[in-house]
This record gives sequence, structure tokens and C-alpha cells, in this order.
Amino acid sequence: MLRRAFTLPMSRSYAALWAIGFAMFETFAILLFRRVGSGVSLPFVAAAVVLFILALWTLWRSAWAFGFGMLVAAAQIPAVFDCAHELRTGAFVFGATYLAAGIDPRAAAWVHLVYSIVGSAFFAWSVVRLVLVARTGRSKGAA
Repeated sequence: MLRRAFTLPMSRSYAALWAIGFAMFETFAILLFRRVGSGVSLPFVAAAVVLFILALWTLWRSAWAFGFGMLVAAAQIPAVFDCAHELRTGAFVFGATYLAAGIDPRAAAWVHLVYSIVGSAFFAWSVVRLVLVARTGRSKGAA
């Protein structure tokens, strides 16, 4: 059912989202590595690798990548609220890490907020597609 629900445009959209996430994490990891050292950058390298693999397998239309991708996209919903809270209060969770990398924490929170909003919208799009396919049994539709 996942393959029928995830159309080619949806697959490409998700893959682009994961590729952008990869680029952000890898750039951040490189900045941290050059300024602080490898120990601090390793979690960001790991996240970048996961997103790169997810982007490739999503382009290849793998069912497990669609399922895992939906979980990752669903995780962006609480991230929207967290970013909004950080921007409102000025208490940035990774503020010291951003500053160590030479990045303004407020700018990083805005970028994360936009990325999380797009990821949340993709999750909603996926749920609508899954419900449509489950109800009608068709893979093509208005959603």
C-alpha cells in the first residue's frame, strides 16, 4: 500500500527534503569539525549519513524508506513547536554549539523552523494519500 500511496512526485519531493537535510547536517558537521574537533561533529555526520541513505532509497521508491520517512516527517511536528518556542524565548537548545560553529543561533532556529514546517506538511500529505488509497484502492487522485 505504501508504494501505491507514494507517487513519483511525492517520492521525489521527499528525496529532495532529505537531501536538503543532508546538506544542512553535513555543512554543520564540517563547520564544527574545523572549529571544535571531530568529537562534537560526529552526531551530525551520523544524521547526515542517515538522511543521505534515506534520500537515495526514497528515490528508488523503497517501501521501508517511505515508512521510515513518514516517521521522520512526523517528528518534524514537535520540532515546529520547539523552534517557535526557542525563537520566542531566545533560549536556544544548541545555542553554544551553533556559536562554536560560527552560526547565529537565531538564524539556525529560523532555518530549522522552515524545514520542520515543510516536513510536517509532507507528513500531512502522506497521511492524506494513505487514507485516499486505503479508501478507494486507487493510487492516482486529487491529493
